[in-house]
Amino acid sequence: MACANGGSFVLLDEPAAGLSKDERRILGALITGLARSGVGVMLVEHDLDLAIGLADMATALERGVPIFSGEPVAARTDMRVSEAFLGAAR
Repeated sequence: MACANGGSFVLLDEPAAGLSKDERRILGALITGLARSGVGVMLVEHDLDLAIGLADMATALERGVPIFSGEPVAARTDMRVSEAFLGAAR
C-alpha cells in the first residue's frame, strides 16, 4: 500500500512471522525489489538468515539497548547477539 501511494520509505515489523520457507524466499525477493527501486526499507526481523541476506547494515537491540551495529554477517558471530538471540550461555 505504501508503495502504491508513492511512499519512499517502509518499515516492516516481523514480516516473515508465520511464513513458510518458500513464502520467506518470496518475501525476500519482494523486499529486494523494493530496495532496488529506490524505496528505503527498515526491517525489524528475528529471522536472522532472512535479515542477514537482505540487510546492508544491521543493528541488534537487547531490551531496547543497542548491542551490535555493523555488517550483517558479523552479527552472526558476535557473542552479544548470540547471547541475546540464540540463547548462548552468559
